[in-house]
Formats: sequence, structure tokens, C-alpha cells
Amino acid sequence: MKHKILIIDNDREFIAKAQLLLGEYNYSIFTIETYKEGFEAVKKIAPDIIILGLEMLKGRKRGDTLKSILQYAGINGIPAIIIFPDDGVEQLPEGIEMFIDKVPLKTIVLRKEIDEVLASNIKHLAEQAGEKHRQIISEVALFVEKWQDKPGNLIMILHEIQNEFGYVPRSVAFILSQKLQISLARIYEVITFYNFFRLEAPGKHIISVCLGTACYLKGAGKILEEIQSILNIEEGHTTHDGLFYLQVVRCLGCCGLAPVITIDDKVYGHMTRDNVVNILSKYAKKGELNNVKTHKR
Repeated sequence: MKHKILIIDNDREFIAKAQLLLGEYNYSIFTIETYKEGFEAVKKIAPDIIILGLEMLKGRKRGDTLKSILQYAGINGIPAIIIFPDDGVEQLPEGIEMFIDKVPLKTIVLRKEIDEVLASNIKHLAEQAGEKHRQIISEVALFVEKWQDKPGNLIMILHEIQNEFGYVPRSVAFILSQKLQISLARIYEVITFYNFFRLEAPGKHIISVCLGTACYLKGAGKILEEIQSILNIEEGHTTHDGLFYLQVVRCLGCCGLAPVITIDDKVYGHMTRDNVVNILSKYAKKGELNNVKTHKR
């Protein structure tokens, strides 16, 4: 099977050189010129290696998307060649080093040195990526073997996968589809039906908003809206910086404290829209929520 290499870079001259060089190794090469499209491609293609340029940064949103790409690579064990600009490193997003450190196997190179580094490192990274892929296939095979002859086996296997990875990666869903000989659509039908399953890597902190009867009647819907507005995410998604994951649950068993949310294992009762920012600030990095626009009351 060919290794898949995803190039996220807007230097067309470099892309042409890379395609020519890597074509000799019989790789499948995909090229994207923006971070937003690149992040979607990472999830869709499930590449074995990412080649990522850091010179496309203008504005906070691009920096957040870049961090999402690096976080996804870290969680999924995808090796990367990360191309730093020859100068202007100080313009890179604050805290980007933390996200780069999460990438398991990486080569960091200046733009002017990329040609020689690409040739000398790509084979090693491909071999490592192949080993990681084989390991995942082996793990999925064990889950399938454990539950294959039991009723409701798909749900139980998905539970095992989520316990292992923290969510159900698309690349793993592909492997499971092949192992069980069922359609990918059937797998996603089950994943999206049950609130427990996640399609995105969870953030560092998991926010659960209770919409059970008691909480709902006491305004939990407004609490959910406030959190979504502050963090700029929808239910079932993770913030771009990887800090928060937001989910809705039907009951937290704390009806006397309604409306209730939890962050990780800590329960917050008698919630109001006014105290959401203060609670989130306890978990956010210093200054991250300073520019939040709260609702006018």
C-alpha cells in the first residue's frame, strides 16, 4: 500500500519540487495551499506524513487552525516535516511550540534547507508512519476478535476504540469498516446516533451541560448558548486551541443543583449566564478570555 503524504504549503515552487522528488518513491501525494482546507484534508485523507509550512500566517484564525492540525497529528501519531520561515519566527502564534512538541516524529527545517532535508528524512518518516499504521490495525483487529460473535458488537468495538483514542478517528473507522465488512456509512450512523461517541479529538477539559428536565426548566439552554458564544464552538466540538470540548448530556444526577454543568470531574450547580465566564477562566490560560464579547442584558 502506498504511503500518503499531505503537503500543506502555498509555495508552489516548493510543491513542484517535492512532487518531483517524492514521486520517485511511489508515494501518493496530496497538496493543499491553506490551513483551513489542510485541516479538513488531514481528517479526510488520514495521511501517513504531513509536510507543513509555517509561513501562511495572517490573523488569529489561521494560527488556531494551524494548532488544530498539529494537535490532530499528535493525537493520531502522524509524523511531520515542519517548515519554519527563514526569518520572522517571532510572528508565529503564541504557544505554537507546545503543539509542535505533541507531534510524535518530526523534522523541523528552515525553508532554505528543505530540499536536502526532504530527501534525507522522508523515507525514515514513512517507515515510522507505516509502523504506527500497522499498530493501529493490530489494535482494531483485537477489538474485533473480542466482540465479533457477540450481540451489539459494533457499539462495543466503538467503545473500545474511543477508550483507546479518546474519540473515533476517521482513519480507524475506515479500518473497522474493512475488518467487519460493513459500510462506513453504517459505522457513522451508529456513532452519530449515540451522544457518547465523539468524532473529534476531545479537548484538555470536557464541559458537560445537562439538558435534563430539571436543568432545562431552570434555563440550561441559556447556559449552553453562553458557553457556545464565549468559546465559539458548537456541541460535540473542540476549541481550536484544544483546551475545551463541549458536550450535552441528559442527566448528571444533580437535579437539586439545577441548572448544572461539569468540567472534567467538577460539578458546578445553580449556574447563571453571568458566572460562565468566571468558571471558564479558571481553566483557560491567562488572557485567553479577555476579549470575549458577552451578551448585553
